[in-house]
Amino acid sequence: MSTLSGYVSKQGKVNTGWKRRWLALFTGVGEAVLQYHTSADTPLKGTIDMGDVVEIVDGSACETRKSFPHTSPKWNKQIPSSRRFAVIMKTRTYFFQADSALEAEKWVKGLQEALTLCDHSSV
Repeated sequence: MSTLSGYVSKQGKVNTGWKRRWLALFTGVGEAVLQYHTSADTPLKGTIDMGDVVEIVDGSACETRKSFPHTSPKWNKQIPSSRRFAVIMKTRTYFFQADSALEAEKWVKGLQEALTLCDHSSV
């Protein structure tokens, strides 16, 4: 059972356009996984192992940050920074835009809590 789920927009890795995705965060003892799908009832498109996450960046930090590892965001200028967040991993950075500032805040808080469940001693 997921601890947090809902729709957000995710920037693609190769096709850097924004696509609407269903995210589901699953947490357990010492581990957490973020999955994304095209919609809630479609097959899995990708998985983010929270144990490999280096940092969660909220909207205000996304706005002021000069650069990100691995790639650059192509933020939709019509979307306020309060609706943005990023998940920085060792090998990739994921960029997300929520439907509201409240939704973005919920995701950032949930992802940060999930990070505390994971052992980062190898980072």
